[in-house]
Amino acid sequence: MWLNKLAAALGIAVGWTTAFTAGAAAATRAPVKIAVFEFELENTSPTGKVWAETSDDSETMKMLTAHARKALEASGRYTIVETKGVDAAEVKDRSLRNCHGCDADIAKSLGADQSIIGVISRAGQTEYYVSLRITDAVKHEVVYRHMSFYIGGENGWASGVRDAMADALSAAAGTSKP
Repeated sequence: MWLNKLAAALGIAVGWTTAFTAGAAAATRAPVKIAVFEFELENTSPTGKVWAETSDDSETMKMLTAHARKALEASGRYTIVETKGVDAAEVKDRSLRNCHGCDADIAKSLGADQSIIGVISRAGQTEYYVSLRITDAVKHEVVYRHMSFYIGGENGWASGVRDAMADALSAAAGTSKP
């Protein structure tokens, strides 16, 4: 009888030790190297052809990318892999969203573990979507996908990106956003 009590007590102690060790290992895990590509603009609004906006000449897209990089770095779980100077046509044309996973190959060639693509899809004058896709560069598997609808003009896009990045970081940490 006393042996069962001792075994139960040891089992609990072993369980606590294992849980504590696993938690400590997760806390000391090396940051994930992630290639953050420039945000892309997809203008599907009725006036999109008239405006002829492209993401390669937009300071807003550069600012949104900077927000994403800052959020990833600030989390402490990611190290940013530089993507400037990549010669791939899809990077230069800001068309990674349409290349069926070529971002993973590019990220891997840069030494990254993952890649992230962000897209602002303008649906109207004041309606837009923020899409994020994080891909494992080795396995070519999408590990996170997000799309949210927002209302607001171009000056509000940063708010949508911050919200989407908060969701992505919560998912990566295994927690939910309040």
